[in-house]
This record gives sequence, C-alpha cells and structure tokens, in this order.
Amino acid sequence: MPTLIYKFGGTSVGDADRMTDAARLIASAAREGEVCVVSSAMSGVTNLLVELGSDGLAPERRAELLGVIDQKHRDAASGLTFTDTSALESLLREVHTLSAGIAITRVGSRRIRDRLVASGERLAVELLAHAARQQGVDAKPMHADAFLETEDGFGEVEPRSYTQDRRTRAALRREMDAGITPIVTGFTGRGPDGDTRLLGRGGSDLSATLLASAIDADECVIWTDVPGVSTCDPRLVPDALPIAHLHYREAGEMAYFGSKVLHPRTMIPVASKGIPVTVRSTTDPCGTHTRIDGSLGMRDASPATVSVLRDMSLLSIEGAGLAGVAGVSARLFGALANAGVSVVMISQGSAESSICLGLLECDVEAAESAIRDAFRLDIAKNAVEDITTRRAVCVLTVVTAGMKHRTGASGRMTTALGRAGVNILAIAQGSSELSVSYAIDQSDLRAGARALHESMRDPAKSEPTRSPRLSLALAGVGLVGRAVAARLPAMTQTRLVGVCDSGAFVPSDIGFDPAAIDRLCAHKRGGQPLTGYDHAQPASIPALKLLAHFTESRVPNPVLVDCTADPGMVDIASHALNLGVDVVTANKEILACDTERYQTMLEHARTSGAMLMGEATVGAGLPVARTIETMRRAGDTIGSVHASLSGTIGFLLGGLADGGELDVLVQNAIGLGYAEPDPSADVLGDDMRRKAIILARMAGFEDLGPPELEPFADVRGLHAGTPEFNAALQDAGRAIRDRVASARSRGSELRYLLHAAPGQALQVGFVECEPAGPFGGMTAQQARVVIESSYNDTRPLVITGPGAGDVTTAGGVLADLVLLAQRRIGGGML
Repeated sequence: MPTLIYKFGGTSVGDADRMTDAARLIASAAREGEVCVVSSAMSGVTNLLVELGSDGLAPERRAELLGVIDQKHRDAASGLTFTDTSALESLLREVHTLSAGIAITRVGSRRIRDRLVASGERLAVELLAHAARQQGVDAKPMHADAFLETEDGFGEVEPRSYTQDRRTRAALRREMDAGITPIVTGFTGRGPDGDTRLLGRGGSDLSATLLASAIDADECVIWTDVPGVSTCDPRLVPDALPIAHLHYREAGEMAYFGSKVLHPRTMIPVASKGIPVTVRSTTDPCGTHTRIDGSLGMRDASPATVSVLRDMSLLSIEGAGLAGVAGVSARLFGALANAGVSVVMISQGSAESSICLGLLECDVEAAESAIRDAFRLDIAKNAVEDITTRRAVCVLTVVTAGMKHRTGASGRMTTALGRAGVNILAIAQGSSELSVSYAIDQSDLRAGARALHESMRDPAKSEPTRSPRLSLALAGVGLVGRAVAARLPAMTQTRLVGVCDSGAFVPSDIGFDPAAIDRLCAHKRGGQPLTGYDHAQPASIPALKLLAHFTESRVPNPVLVDCTADPGMVDIASHALNLGVDVVTANKEILACDTERYQTMLEHARTSGAMLMGEATVGAGLPVARTIETMRRAGDTIGSVHASLSGTIGFLLGGLADGGELDVLVQNAIGLGYAEPDPSADVLGDDMRRKAIILARMAGFEDLGPPELEPFADVRGLHAGTPEFNAALQDAGRAIRDRVASARSRGSELRYLLHAAPGQALQVGFVECEPAGPFGGMTAQQARVVIESSYNDTRPLVITGPGAGDVTTAGGVLADLVLLAQRRIGGGML
C-alpha cells in the first residue's frame, strides 16, 4: 500500500471549485493507500498578509486588506457548504487581533509578523480538510508549527534536520495509523521557543519533502496549475516545453536559480532517501508531468532548461593590490556572511584582482557597507581601487546534467546571446558543468531567455552559432499573404509571430499554430479587417508597429515578409534592414523605388548584414532573381534581358486574339486573381515598368532612368469600373485586336515586352516576335524571361512558366524563405 505526500499550491486551493478538485485527488489517493496532504495558503493571501504586517500601514488600507481576506475565505466556505464555521471564524478573528496589535504599536515584532503570515496556511487547511471530508475522506487539519522543528530566527529559517524527522513522524503516524488523512500547513514550523516560524516564500514545497522524508513516503507529488517543470518560464519563452524527467541536482539547481515551480531547498530532504518527487497539474492529473529522482537516465537526451533570477545586482571589487594576496576571498565572504548576505553568483578574474558577485537587489546596500568596512585599510592604500554596484540585473542560468556531453555548449549559448544583441555582464560556470549562469541587464531578460532557450533546443541538429528557425512578421493578408500563411505550417524552420493589414496588427510570441493561421485567413477571406480580430492592436501604421514589436521582442532570425502593394512599405523595409531584419517581399514598390531610397536600402543591408530578397516581384514563382544572382556570382556578365512578365497582360492578349472584349476580359482577370482589384497598373503598363527597373537592378546595370513606356491600354486619369474607364478599354481592345491581326498577316505574334540592356533606355511596349523565336508560342498565362550573357552569347537562357496568380506569387515568396533559411540556419526547410 503506497504512502504518498500530496502538496497543493496556492492556485490549486484558490477557491471552492479548486479545493473540490484537490479533494477529489486526495480521495482517489486515499482509496489506494495512505496520503498526507500539505497545503499552501489560498492564492494571493500570503501577499495580503505580508502587507498587513507592514509598519505604519494606513488604517483605511488595513481595513481593506482585512475585508478582502475575510471575504475570500468566507466565499470559499460558502462554496464548500460549510455548516460549522466556528474554527474558520476563530482563525479570522486571530488575524484581526494580530493586525490590531501591529496597528496599535506601529512596530510589529518579527514573531507577530510570522504568526500573522502563517495564518494563510491555517485558514487553507481548515477549508481543504472540509472539502476532503465531503469526498468521503476522514481528513483532519494539522498545524506544522506543533511538530516540525526549526532553527531560531524569523522570516526564513532552516528546519532542524537532526530532530524534525522523529517528531514529525510521531505526529503524523499517530493520525495516519488511525486511518486519518492529515491536512498539514505548509511553509510553517516550530521555533526553539515554541512559536511559529516560516520556512520562507515557497516553503510549502520544502514542507512536503520534509514530511515525505519523515514518514519514508513512496512518493511526494506537488500539485500545481502547470503541467510539470518546463524548459523555461512560458511567460518569457512561450514555446517552452515540459520536461519528463530531472535529476535531484538538476531540479535543485533550477530552483536555486529562479525556477518558480520548486523551492530551492525542496530536494534536500528526499534526495538522500531516494524518494521521487512528481510535479503534476491539478487541471490534467493524468497528463504531462515531471518526475524528479536520483536516476541519471540518458544524459544525451537530458533537456536544457533556462532559469531566471530577477531583481539582482552585481557588486564588483577590483584592485591590483589584491592580486596574489592570501585570504582575500575569505575576508570578502566572511564580511558578507557576518552581514547576513547570501551570494547567488560569483565571477572571478585571475589572482583575485577582480571579483564580481551576484546579489539580490535588497542585499546590495548591506553588502557594500560590509565590504567597505572589511577592506577599509586596503581602500586607503589604493590596494582596492574600486567597489562598484550595477543594479537592475537578472541572472539567466542554463541547467542540465548532460551539458558535459555537449561539445561547444557554452560557446553556443554565448554566441546566441550576442546574436540577440544581449550584452553579457558576467559569466559563472561550475566545474561540474551542471549549469552556466549569465548576468545581463534586466531590460534584456526576454531576449536573453529566448536566445538561450533556442540555442539549446536541439544542439545535435543545429549549428552552434545559429538559431533553428526564422521568425516571420507578415505584412498583408490579401490573396498572396493568405496563400503564404496557409503554407507556412509545412515549413519546419519558420514560425509566424506577427501579422498586419492596413488597420491593425496581431502579434503572437508563441507563434501562430496551423489552426490559428486557418482562423486568421478565414477572417480575412470573409472581407473582415484585422481590427475586429482577437488580440488585434489597431495602429495608424500597423506594419511599423508590428516591426517595433518584432524587434523589441528580439526573436531569433527576424524576417519581415511584405505581401502588400503599398508604396509606404518602402521606408518600413528600409528601416527593417537598418535594424538587421531580413526582408522578403512580393511588393514591387520596394525594389522599384527611386534610386536614392533604393541605394539607402542597400547600404542599410550592407551595414547590418540583413538580406533583401524579392523573387516574387518579377516572375511571381519563376526563379528569375535567383538565376541572375547565381550567374553573376559565377562571373557571368548579363548583356540584356527581354521579358514578358505580366500574366495579366498575357491573359488579356490571348483573350483579345480570340475575339474577346477588353473590359470583360479585365473583369475576368480580376476574378481569377491575375489582376489587382484596381487593374489600372496592369493595363497602363506600370506593373511591367516596375519589373523592368527591378530586373535592370538585379542584372547589375547602371541606373537607366525611367523606362520608355507604351501603355497596353491608355486609361490615364480614369477610375476603374466607371463607364469612361470601360469605354477606354473597349477602344483600346479594338486597336490591339487590329495590331494582333496585322502581326499575324506578317507571320508574327504580338507580345507586350520589357527590354533592359546596359547603356540603353529601358523599354516597355508592344513588340512583334517571330513564332520560332524565344517569345513564340506562349500560352495566355505564361511568363518568359530571355537572358543574354557572356556565358550564353549564342543561345540565350530562357526561363518560362506561370506568371500570375496568388498561389504562384506565394511560391516566389516561399522560395526566398527557403533560400534565406539555408543561409541563416543551414540545411533545407521541409
């Protein structure tokens, strides 16, 4: 018959419903064996009691706090249908009495404060025992300060390890052998004088393992509101993963360096006896959980975790006169010990000439005073040159017993912080290689935690200096944007972390999962703006706000993906490049902007190391940009580029040749997704004009100025959809049909082409082509690029394929992301 210790945290007993859930778990365990329960105070109550114990608290605030405490517990009692509340009311009256004593004297003793703060657990066990009795358990509330002995002191004391097991075992066994389930206060103990003492914040975990050790329990289960221990705090790293197994030392190290799931001293009582500790979620009792024991398991598979200590400071003592002097460290740490200051982290230079200490911010003043007093003669002789303090620091610690088996782990982590723009203030690593700690500015906490977490995510498969995924911010959720988004789940090395349209942006630190992408696309497909979408943030320039959020979060490998046609994105893309954010665009405005802004963008990219990629801007999904780049990298010189790159115009020309009316054909092209809702840019030739400029720049031609443009249909000054616009299209259509017929009479085919060559003006307009030539025999929706170069001087290179459509254009964007991932991360995408 198993003997179990169950410990419930504050959120697990936060109200009547949660207590009922906990009671059901207790009842289930009691049916299978023996169970002893440890409970924290109801969530939030300890903070209220700590404030209530403050000196000089305003009477109004004191009354407010007492009212909140009373109401919270009475509501829980009502929800649990308490019939006899005498014990509960007695405890509440004691809270009022202790508070009144502090209010009258205005100087509450530490003894009274400890008793007051311990009231939260006393009240909770009274309620939880009643809830357990409602589930058929013979439960009895017990106060640990009647038997769990501690050392002297107040606020955070140590248990008396050499006596506590015997007394605790006797107290609990007396009840358990009688078939009673003890419901014991966590966090509290009994001092040498018999008064209540506190084990420190989070000490209920320690209470549980102390009881487990005392009664030789088979297992200690810590029930929380999270599914076990995670690889990092999910509030900092949303894609942190639950950990199935930890060694006692790993769990202790994580707790020491800030893990909120466990108390730092929790593992000590159980480790020597080999009693396993399991962390489970009360909301999913049979689901994901973490087991902590003494087995090492497969060390290569041991997960790396990132723990966080906030509100730290660094205190440094430096001086050449200290180098090689015996006893410097002993004097330093002796002074701190006498001042009651605990050192969290130590980073020391050679020969003791520089020692950096990581301390809790609340201990800094006492520490500095103690050190200055201990080294006053050294300071007077200039042997100690400086004692400096840096506040607002946090310590990030990577913990894993498997680190010693991971070659280059420290280098990987340090490089990851550098790539994230996080400055390292101090580093500490033990010889056991169980952990590495980094002190950084607290403002860099989120970026640093994410960088370290990503760097240790899969070291066997990712290069040491690279993060494993591209983080994408998508601007534009029209046809092309939705087609891109819908295909991202298949791209294993990308995650979508933000989306915007013209009215709002939607960030997601955790990244949009496939279901979230489907919901977002469906919302936009229905014609709804993002302003009405969940968690959307309206903004006057949403893409700029999204970029700001993107960069402030310091996600790894940031990429701005522009699927708009907005000219305003030129400056935003330039800003992104300046920040070191890669830009992948289907927006022709960016690569065809005026020369000055284009050169500024290139300079920003060169300076920051960011990349500007626009395959989809010229040939939709055709590999035009990539081919030209490869040719030039291979030493080839582009002699000229001829191209038919408007799928819309190809469709229109084919329809006119078959006798169609141009105004009707234009509407059909819009419906098929070949043309924009406003087709003016297509029929005026602006789309081809921009592509001519982009191709000339890609080919390395000097700035050739604006193209000589012959419109496909001259609708300048007319608004799409108006009778005048349609009439102009009908007139242009008749003229083009005549030109098609005339070309056929001469055995030629009419094409609408761009031409770019060095030293010649860019040209866009109608050209009669030989059927046997490179532009002969094209189908209506085809695009074709003909490149003459020094390596292809007799037979030009021809690239042909679909030239229009949202899916085709999305293919060009995705191709750029594949290439970018190969360059930034290495390996393929799928």
